[in-house]
Amino acid sequence: MNNHKMACFFLLVVIGGLLYGTQEMRNRTTKAQQAAEAAQAEAETAQFQRGIAETGLIALERETFELREGYKKWFPHFRAATTPQEGEQRISDAVREGKVFLLSNRFQMKEFAPEDKGILIGALEGELEFEDDYVKTLNWLGKLEETVPNCRITGCNIIRGDRANNIRVKLKLEMPIMSPTIAEATAAELAKS
Repeated sequence: MNNHKMACFFLLVVIGGLLYGTQEMRNRTTKAQQAAEAAQAEAETAQFQRGIAETGLIALERETFELREGYKKWFPHFRAATTPQEGEQRISDAVREGKVFLLSNRFQMKEFAPEDKGILIGALEGELEFEDDYVKTLNWLGKLEETVPNCRITGCNIIRGDRANNIRVKLKLEMPIMSPTIAEATAAELAKS
């Protein structure tokens, strides 16, 4: 092989290498452009979905404004009882302040199932029986809502008492018990807003 043929062969190899390199770069560029276009389409879809989600969030905030404001107002009352003992104490204090004659009381904790746990861990159920003056007892029963607003009366049986002006009241009530850790976290979050 002479030098002229060797130079032509070398030139063909260089041209072939350039063609191969150019084709590889073109393929990579095409793949990169396709990937960029796919990413752009995904970004536009995500942007569109974000817009829909923001619109839904604004609508949800508008719909739940009153509910959230009510929760902010009622939260201190729910936070006041984070253990069953605190709930019992609040009810006992209300009875003591009302100066009604308590015949018996019984409290038990009704725990929620683990999958139902959230902010509340359970409800304190109480059964109270007392007898006292008609007016005094009914006034105390009315003030119970002010004294312990998160206490729900589930049953109230009023019958005639042993004396002429007395009534006997059998009262069943429930008080939600809030988890202490959730109560503190919620209080911190409400303080921010």
